[in-house]
Amino acid sequence: MHQAKPKISIIVVVFNGAQTLERCLYSVVHQIYPCKELIIMDGGSTDGSVELLKRYDSQIKYWESKPDRGIYHAWNKALEHAEGEWICFIGSDDFFFD
Repeated sequence: MHQAKPKISIIVVVFNGAQTLERCLYSVVHQIYPCKELIIMDGGSTDGSVELLKRYDSQIKYWESKPDRGIYHAWNKALEHAEGEWICFIGSDDFFFD
């Protein structure tokens, strides 16, 4: 009996992390696992992070750029958009190894 692969929701929280955000996004987008969704919560960055999110827009399920009350608040807001059976939280300065 064949079971469908579980969907993984990958949540990234960022605030003024443009220097490392692209490496993070690239590493998520280029994973070969097909059942994933990417959710980004930006705390209102002013350093170019939003422009990176716009470039990756077609590969992100949901993103927003609004002030929040910190990382835990942003994570909780992101969970409202997650549909995965598994949730993975990574920082904008983290990345998945190939």
